[in-house]
Amino acid sequence: MWDGEDRRQFYRVTDRVALRYARLRDDAAVASAQARLSLHNRLAALDRELAHELSALAEQSPRTHHVAKLINEKLAMVMSALDLKEYPDDATLNPMDINISASGLAFEVDEWVKTGERLRIDLLFFPETEHFSAIVKVLSSDTIEAGYCLRTDFEELPESDRERLIRHILSVQSRTLRQRRNPPPN
Repeated sequence: MWDGEDRRQFYRVTDRVALRYARLRDDAAVASAQARLSLHNRLAALDRELAHELSALAEQSPRTHHVAKLINEKLAMVMSALDLKEYPDDATLNPMDINISASGLAFEVDEWVKTGERLRIDLLFFPETEHFSAIVKVLSSDTIEAGYCLRTDFEELPESDRERLIRHILSVQSRTLRQRRNPPPN
């Protein structure tokens, strides 16, 4: 828990992402969001594993690979029809700069949010266009010129998601260091 002093459990980077958040007003909303995130996280893990296996299958048996891809597409359509698609519509995500680590993130909003309130956040990382969803707890909501800066901690983040975050953060850090070493010509 943040105690007002600077803490550095994990490396932090500033990154440009697409973000959406939703306020979870009560314990029932938090429980519902946690259940849905758990399902989405499991589906995402299965999707990653399936993509790996499908690429291996493509080399061994192109016809079987094609059939497996068709079945996967059919399942995706059914999930979408049942509103179980893996991630919500990207059109409602807003591009913005955030400060992120494997323990939480800070971002600007135009409404005051109470300390202790929980939010569901959806992120789209660039350039990978990888989705990430989680529940965060607001540690502070500081007034800034453009509105408020929310500082948050991830709640109950599965280790696999934390590892995905760390990989992305290392990628951003590496890209930033390369740009510093090799600045673009003027």
